[in-house]
Amino acid sequence: VFSYPLLAALVEAAAAPHRNAGVTLDIVTPQGDQPVVARRPEIIHGLGNLIENAVDFAATRVTVALVWDRHNIEIDIDDDGPGFNVDILSSLGDPYTTSRPDAGGMGLGVFIAKTLLEHTGATVRFENRPGGGAGVAIVWPRAVLERTETPAARLG
Repeated sequence: VFSYPLLAALVEAAAAPHRNAGVTLDIVTPQGDQPVVARRPEIIHGLGNLIENAVDFAATRVTVALVWDRHNIEIDIDDDGPGFNVDILSSLGDPYTTSRPDAGGMGLGVFIAKTLLEHTGATVRFENRPGGGAGVAIVWPRAVLERTETPAARLG
């Protein structure tokens, strides 16, 4: 059984364990009615992993921006670190792809995060931002992520 928080609450749940890690972590939410979405463990874990990676590589700041329109819900995770290694950028999200071999990781964190998010209907895109730093965009069709029915309608 899923609970149904506002989008910002879902993102905050994923981001909370990564606050106070030495960088500023901002969640930017536009004004207006936020989508109400399912609080699914795979979304929390996937977002949390991507936010953790951004925090690990950031110089001073990670920004998580929430964007939505009639058709899509998007979460953009941007950091001010060195950006993605261009040699692995096109294979990010594949298993055993890592830019930190000395850290003892196996390169599975981003793969698992991407796979979990894709199983919820999202597409995940990795890029180096024009002004520097890395960016991850997670986009769902709004109809897939948003709760539009009331509890009474489900009891029918």
